[in-house]
Amino acid sequence: MALIQASFMSECLTRQVAFNVILPTDRFGPTMPKEEPIKALYLLHGVTGSSSFWLTASALGSLSAMHNLAIIMPDGENHFYTDDEDWFGFKWGEYVGRELVEYTRNIFPLSRRREDTLIGGVSMGGYGAILNGLRYPETFGHIVGISNALVTRDVQRRADTGSDGFSRGYFESIFGDLDKVSGSIHDPWAAAEQLRNSGKPLPTVYQAVGTEDFLYPVNQDFRALMEKLAWPDYTYEEGPGGHVPDFTQPHLMRGVALACGR
Repeated sequence: MALIQASFMSECLTRQVAFNVILPTDRFGPTMPKEEPIKALYLLHGVTGSSSFWLTASALGSLSAMHNLAIIMPDGENHFYTDDEDWFGFKWGEYVGRELVEYTRNIFPLSRRREDTLIGGVSMGGYGAILNGLRYPETFGHIVGISNALVTRDVQRRADTGSDGFSRGYFESIFGDLDKVSGSIHDPWAAAEQLRNSGKPLPTVYQAVGTEDFLYPVNQDFRALMEKLAWPDYTYEEGPGGHVPDFTQPHLMRGVALACGR
């Protein structure tokens, strides 16, 4: 396994940005796998995290080796991986949905096939994975969303009550006019409906949430939508647990394994 720390000038974000990469480079011994294109997982962290957040998860090395999987971990700051149309014009969604993919494919030996390209995340990263996996279906063949912060469904209540520890101003700086979030580019519900009716290829979707998670209700709303749309390859799982690593980490591993066909 190789761990690479990199940075480049992003046009979408108009500045130098950092990301980390785990590459499955070990090729020796009696169980040496055959050479084949390297699959890629673009793994998005949650609120208050960074591109280094995942590096303490020792299981990622095993995940990379097991599935011949490169794991690309960008910085998302606290911007929910969605394009900013109203404030500074930073295109966080396009950054993870197009620019970062193109850049990493040009410098690493990654497969360019959508079926070999995954986007996944936990909490805010789960929201970003679902939203951008649906918005860039030609790029991503698989979505893995765990304990997803699908806050756009009830963002007005969250902004008014401060129940997530963030102010109305914070949510407005991410999503713009909160009265207009439904149906906008920030809305995973709208993205799913539009894609389902578009005739474009549909990514597989794995969604998991703990029954004690404070985000459980909004995840149930999204589950209801996916079942209503009769999404062809959709897996939903839940179980005891809250918004904690004991739930999120094993379900992330399981979702990635399913997407990789094992």
